[in-house]
Formats: sequence, C-alpha cells, structure tokens
Amino acid sequence: MKKMLLIFILTLHSFAACASGISELTIYLIPSTSPLDWGSPSSLYKSARKSFTKSAFRKESYSLGHMFIELSSPLCDSIIMTSIRATNIREAHKMLFKDGYGLSILTSSVEGRMESRSELEKKIEYFSKRGLINFISYRINEESAHRVLDFIRGFTDTTAAFIKSRHYGGSYWARFEGEGGGCTSFGLSALEVAGIKIDYPDWRVKVAIPTDLLGGAPTGKKVSVREIKRRESWHDGQGISGIDFLDFEIYDPTYIFRWIVQTLENLSEQFTPIIKNGILGLFLDATDIEPPSEPIFIKRPF
Repeated sequence: MKKMLLIFILTLHSFAACASGISELTIYLIPSTSPLDWGSPSSLYKSARKSFTKSAFRKESYSLGHMFIELSSPLCDSIIMTSIRATNIREAHKMLFKDGYGLSILTSSVEGRMESRSELEKKIEYFSKRGLINFISYRINEESAHRVLDFIRGFTDTTAAFIKSRHYGGSYWARFEGEGGGCTSFGLSALEVAGIKIDYPDWRVKVAIPTDLLGGAPTGKKVSVREIKRRESWHDGQGISGIDFLDFEIYDPTYIFRWIVQTLENLSEQFTPIIKNGILGLFLDATDIEPPSEPIFIKRPF
C-alpha cells in the first residue's frame, strides 16, 4: 500500500515538474525479442539468429533490443523523443552471410536514421501493453539541458561534413568525432554530456574477439558463419590487443532493462519508482549534478 502511494505521489510530482518548466531527460529500454547469449561467439550467433527469427513474426519488434530518449524542457518548443536505428536489416544480413564479415559485423556500420516522436509513441503504447518497456528519468538543470539539446542537434545535423545519424554501428560512441552510433551509445551519450553516471558494469558486455573471426572489408578476408558457430569461447586476452584479439565493449539494452527491473524490486535511496506514460520506471533528481566542461563532441581516446 505504501509503495503504491509513493508511486502515485511521484507521478503527480512528475506532472508538476513538467508544468513548472523543469527539464527531464529519460532513457527508455526495450529488451531483445529473445535474450542474447554473450557467452561465446557460437552462443551469440545462435541466440541472435533466434531473436531475428522470432521478431520476423511480430509486427512491432526490436530483435536486438532498443534504447531511445525523451527530453522535456522549456528550452525545447516541444518534447523531443528520438533514437538512431538501422534503415535496413538486410544490409547487415548481406555483410554477414554473403560478404563474409564474420564478427566484424559487431564493429561495422550500416545506414542509419533517426526515429521520430510519433513512431516512438506508438512503440511505447505497443510495448507497455506487453510489459516490455521501462525507463530511467533524470531531472536535470538548465546547463545540462542545454548540453543535451546541443548533442542532439549536432548528432542529427544533416548539413555537417560527416552526418553522424546516417551511420549506425554498435561499436561507435555517438560523442566521438567522425563516428555515428548505436541506440545505446546515442542514449547514454545524452546522459554523459549532462554529467549523469553511466558506468554501471551490469549495463555492458566486454569480450575479446579472436582476430581470425574478423572478416569482410575491414580485413580483406572472408569468415563463414560456420566458423562462428564452431567457436565455443572468446579469446582469453593473452597476447597483443589488436593483433591476436580485438577488445569489444557494448551496452546491451536487455541488460539495462533487467537492471531497472531488479532495482525496482530492491530500491536504494538513490532511485525512486515513478510512472511515466503509463510505464513503471525509475526517477533520479540530478539537478545538483554539474555537467562536464569538456566539448560536446570529442576525439576517441586511444
């Protein structure tokens, strides 16, 4: 009873914040159609194939999961809701099965586009009915809101020499110059420029990809799907990075979705439950967090 009362109070509190002109940045999470198994190259391929197959029979789906953001602020004419996604999954399918990219598919880009508020609102309605969407909402100060807005404008600028939003790739970080991004790197970069913590180990995956499984245009060789299916372990990390193996790290939407579910079940003092758009998620008042002074877009550190 107390928990339900708290949720009700926080819901009203959120509405009051919007009415008073306070800025809020929200990341929404949708899990993969079928969970990805990052235990080995073989298990990753098989689980991804299973997820793609299941999603083919669903009208609305994100086979590998998804993250998108919502920015509500007096700095905006209206609520911004967007993310990046691949324009055509067949492009990646060709790279893997015809061009022999192997696990270079994890580090390569395909054509991307930004999703609109109207299409994402439909996704919210669809996935909320099935209990397959949650979120974290952060109340932010004006300086942070300015930086988030500048990040979104810069990432979606179609007049730039390099149009970031047209390059979708899981290994890219949306803040880095000359790179596009995946849905999680786009959403988490928005949090990062606002100074909000994203360094949660339970949110991301780290593996060492054996270089003999890297093919396609980046290497000039072909790696068959059969070779991936036979490999029952990642590289052990012994040797020279970049020669014997490639360090790969990615934030998995399903991992973050599960983390939110677990946090809602075992609430800490940091986060509180809140309802937004009919969905139960987490809320954090981050108005006292000062954003970093570094530029919005930075060079990739090597």
